[in-house]
Amino acid sequence: MAYGGLNVKERYRALEAKIADSEWVNRRKVWASWLGNNFLRNLYHAWGHIENTASKQRLSPDQLLKKEGEDEVPKEAWQKRCLVELRTSHTESLQRHLRRRLDVWKVSVLPGHRVQRTLNMSGGLIKFVSPRIWATILRTLCDGWTTHRRMQRQGPCLFGCRAGDDSIVHYASCSVLSNLMWCKLKLDRLPVQDQLAGFLLLEPLWKEGREEMVARRALGVCATFKRHIFLVTPAPQPQALSRCCFIHV
Repeated sequence: MAYGGLNVKERYRALEAKIADSEWVNRRKVWASWLGNNFLRNLYHAWGHIENTASKQRLSPDQLLKKEGEDEVPKEAWQKRCLVELRTSHTESLQRHLRRRLDVWKVSVLPGHRVQRTLNMSGGLIKFVSPRIWATILRTLCDGWTTHRRMQRQGPCLFGCRAGDDSIVHYASCSVLSNLMWCKLKLDRLPVQDQLAGFLLLEPLWKEGREEMVARRALGVCATFKRHIFLVTPAPQPQALSRCCFIHV
């Protein structure tokens, strides 16, 4: 950031000006909390604090941040260096964290098998779908949707089936979504006891010959997630459900 690679100041000021100058009167009200937690704002104010502290000590920000006795390191190929650090075989803590996140789901797959199935599925799926679909599946597995149940509130199914609440557990068995995935993706309806595990891609097992079917199921989950985001935003425009679900993917 000190070398301007992220252009934090310019981007934050441009974002703030864009919201302030919008013709949509409610934009500032609707986006107030989002703008307050935006990562650009946090970086902007953090860097401002560093500049003020450095100025009081009559130092440059780089001098302030440099550790005592630390030699100047050329800031080149930092992505490659980070990749080397991230590619580690010490994955025990990662697997423990993933197991804790998967424990919230009441599925037939035993807790000891969920992590390995997730890793096998993720490693195979990334070869057949785009990164954003893979990221949506990971977010779904970790219960990362902004649903009423996750926010500890009550709310009906946003897809209009009137048979459940706003939650991933319900959307796994929602009749509207099930019919839509059959019509658009030719996905068979799973038995009731396997519907949640199927929505999470924990069932069926990832193996040769099932790649296309699992990839289509992942596409359906991603489309549902995108449509859900569209529905929870203020004043969504009425459109056909099937078109809205898959137009975002």
